[in-house]
Amino acid sequence: MNLGKLVYGLFLAIGICLSAAFVLSDGTFNHGQPHAQHEDMNQGGEGDRHANGHTLWLGEVWGGLQIILFVALLSFGMRRKFKQCLALSLVGLAYLGIFVCMCLAYRHSIGPGAGNLPGLFLGLPVPTAWMIYGLGGIPLVFAILYSLNFDRWVLIPEDHREFLDAVEMSRRQSQAESTSSPGAMDWVEPG
Repeated sequence: MNLGKLVYGLFLAIGICLSAAFVLSDGTFNHGQPHAQHEDMNQGGEGDRHANGHTLWLGEVWGGLQIILFVALLSFGMRRKFKQCLALSLVGLAYLGIFVCMCLAYRHSIGPGAGNLPGLFLGLPVPTAWMIYGLGGIPLVFAILYSLNFDRWVLIPEDHREFLDAVEMSRRQSQAESTSSPGAMDWVEPG
């Protein structure tokens, strides 16, 4: 499949998902309830308020599409060799997998019988721990892969040399044109 068509399709799907979020409603207090003591502040209420509605799954689909778009856009400048595609795909699948785990943990934390005390992992509620420790670290893996392999995956030394040669040839041509054109040196700054 053409990468450009994939990116276009992803933008289209994200737009549809975002439009659906504006059109579909989960009822009243979808965006918070007025706070009892502070009238200028809204409070979220119980998590089950959107467990059976459209808001939760639309957010999950939107997040998944954004992760796929992120990985697709990272691959635009790469050489399409098997090792590069495999490495980027595996890290992208790990990113998407961690996102799905975070979504499932959140669904479990607001589901029936979840109670008021959520499970903790390293001092954070489990869905938040997935987000901070998992989703927060995976982009760093992309950055490390990209920086360590830039000269093999994106701009190989032969292409860099060819680019520098083209720049030098263009510079020589512009110098030759500026010195050989009549009247190029006749202009004097007004003073």
